[in-house]
Amino acid sequence: MDHLGYVYRQRPGGSILNTASRRHFDVHGQYRLLFARLDRPDVATSVVARIYSTVARHLWLIVSPVTGRVADSDRPDFVRASRETLWAIRPSSALWLKLWKEPRHAALATGSPAVYRAVRARIKSRRKRLKARAVRNAGQSAP
Repeated sequence: MDHLGYVYRQRPGGSILNTASRRHFDVHGQYRLLFARLDRPDVATSVVARIYSTVARHLWLIVSPVTGRVADSDRPDFVRASRETLWAIRPSSALWLKLWKEPRHAALATGSPAVYRAVRARIKSRRKRLKARAVRNAGQSAP
């Protein structure tokens, strides 16, 4: 899957990856198709769970304001659509419950823009604390 994403990014022009548009909503339908094809007895549960986790991470990156792929006005709709997709494609085993311990997965799984914003704020605060600690530690180790 990572290789396919890489090949897609290398396409000349016309890629939606460099735009902030509603075309990013199309990914939900594509993920539903993928999981419909994975719904076979010969596909290991662990493989499906890993792909599910990757999907949740990818949806989080798309909706992130840092990437700028979804306009601010479309973000609540994208979060809700992500919730619907994550619920529709969740693995049949209880393994998906473990995946939602990750705050970003849980934020998308609730589909609540308020929860999404709270988790974003928490992550931003944590990054700020880690950066301050790194600067402090760098100053202590200087001769």
